Amino acid sequence: MPQTFHGKELLKEFKWFSKPTHFELNEQHLVMKPNVNTDFWQRTHNGFQVDNGHFLYKEVSGDFQLTTKVHTKPLNRYDQAGLMVRVSKDTWIKSSVEYIPNESNKLGAVVTNNGYSDWSTQDFEED
Repeated sequence: MPQTFHGKELLKEFKWFSKPTHFELNEQHLVMKPNVNTDFWQRTHNGFQVDNGHFLYKEVSGDFQLTTKVHTKPLNRYDQAGLMVRVSKDTWIKSSVEYIPNESNKLGAVVTNNGYSDWSTQDFEED
């Protein structure tokens, strides 16, 4: 069953992981300003680990389909917006567009399995 934002209150089945300090829900959109130094990575090749990024989620089981539109207005290097499917801290996938000033932005995916993250990217020329 499709879920959409209608009104200024989140539907009760939606929850925050690491709720951002600043967000608003208007009639059709969720708008949030992420806190600084937030992200998701687990034991990368250089030992980087962080699990404090923001995402709004709904628990599901079985097969599901996710369709969304994500609009971003990045300000700082590495600002990104996208989607995450999370089973646990050690098992998840995120896809996003990452802002790189004066270079090509990056369309990326991070796959984390057994507590190790692996990142793949390609240049993304769109604004």
